[in-house]
Amino acid sequence: KLIYPTQDYVDKIKEKNKREVNCLKMNEKKWVNNPEYPKEMFYKFDVLDQYKLDHDLNPHHTKAIVITDGESDDIKPICIYIGSHNMSAGAWGTRTVTQESDDVQMTNYEFGVVFFPDEDGTLDRVYNSFMHSCTPEKYSEDDMPYIIQ
Repeated sequence: KLIYPTQDYVDKIKEKNKREVNCLKMNEKKWVNNPEYPKEMFYKFDVLDQYKLDHDLNPHHTKAIVITDGESDDIKPICIYIGSHNMSAGAWGTRTVTQESDDVQMTNYEFGVVFFPDEDGTLDRVYNSFMHSCTPEKYSEDDMPYIIQ
């Protein structure tokens, strides 16, 4: 799961605070023009109710990936990755697949943290520390990620 704010979510923040949002950098060409882009992995970023008054005027720069070993939403995560980097080839690297190899080329390194389950096998400790939902709603067909114009 890749938890990332929708265009609608950011538009509501922009309407409330009357400022531009420039901290998120999804690439429109990849989302719109690339049929192989992993759109099915995107889930809506949403601030938990107890934090909405404090944090509903500012967009979050955090990106999160919930890694599981299966497709079901009921499967417990293997780990959660949290970072503040942009969704770009510069931040994540580029993949090159040929008959001889499958390589990732990285030209930059971004900071992120990987959280693993506690001894009881859960990530509740991690979930409870986030301001956003770790059981997010999946993007619908009509949802678009926030893309800076």
